[in-house]
Order: sequence, then C-alpha cells, then structure tokens
Amino acid sequence: MEPVDDHRNDGAYANSSLPRDNLSIRLLHILPTLETNGLIRCNFIPTRLDAAIPYEALSYCWGDPKKVAQISVNGEPFHVGKNLFSALGVLCHPDTTRTIWIDAICINQNDRKEKGHQVEMMREIYSRSIRAIVWLGPGDFFTHEAIEAESRPIYWIESSYENNYSSVLKLLRRPWFRRI
Repeated sequence: MEPVDDHRNDGAYANSSLPRDNLSIRLLHILPTLETNGLIRCNFIPTRLDAAIPYEALSYCWGDPKKVAQISVNGEPFHVGKNLFSALGVLCHPDTTRTIWIDAICINQNDRKEKGHQVEMMREIYSRSIRAIVWLGPGDFFTHEAIEAESRPIYWIESSYENNYSSVLKLLRRPWFRRI
C-alpha cells in the first residue's frame, strides 16, 4: 500500500536529495525521547551503503494509508501510518540515538524515480544492515503466549499444546506474514 500522496512530507526531503547512483540511501536517526519530551523526532543521514555507519532495517506492514500520525523529520512535520508510528514508539530509546532504515520514511515516496531506484536496492539495504527488525504490531496475550512457547522446553510445550498452537496460529495470521 502506498501512503496518501499529498506531498505532506516533502519538506523533510528538501535538504537530503540522493544522487542516482547504486549505493546512495538515507538512514534515519531516531532521537532519544528524553530529549524530545516524548515526541518522536528523527533526522536523515544521507550516506552510501559502502560507507554507512551500522544501522538496523525495519520490516513491517504499512497498514491503512488513511490512518496517519505525525512525527518530526529534519525539524519538519512528517506523516506516517499508524502501524509505523506504533513501531517507532517502541523502537526509540529514552537516552540514545538509534540508526535505522525504514522504507516509508527513508525513501521519498513522492519521487517516482527515487522510489523505483531505492526499491531495486532493498535487498542490498537489508543485507548490509546489522539487524533486520520485524514489527508484527502491538503485542497482546496471544503474541506473548506464542513467543513464550518458543522458549519453553519441548516436553512442556507438548503438555499444553492446544493453547500454544492456538496462540501461534493467531500470531501467524498477522498481516506481516501475508504481505508477500
């Protein structure tokens, strides 16, 4: 799904255009929340993949493009989907900067040429990250039960198989597992 194409986020890209080469990307610094009074503030870091500082890459489902929330990127208001907003709320640290690549933010979605070029680079972007993070959405009883089942000894899992099986199935029904 594409975000609403209304050019609301163009200001954040004003001073961070990317050369059209095979290695240029934007990374995102998520600033510490203690410095921002709980607001999610970020800055772009234009770089080349072969010279990039260590970064993580986020994999998630965009969700409904009409449901948006606001963060700040490069001091400009920036609209993201509610699912990404939830992920950012969990990913930002209270006292340290986090460097991450997120497609909906790091790729200018209103620039078709940039978007096409960056999408072609996504395999390389993910493979060069120090870690790929999968955001399945906010946790609930079933996600915690399913994940905890994975850390239990196998004999314990078998004794409570029905509950674990149901929780794992509910986890696997989340949109991220169906997006391809």
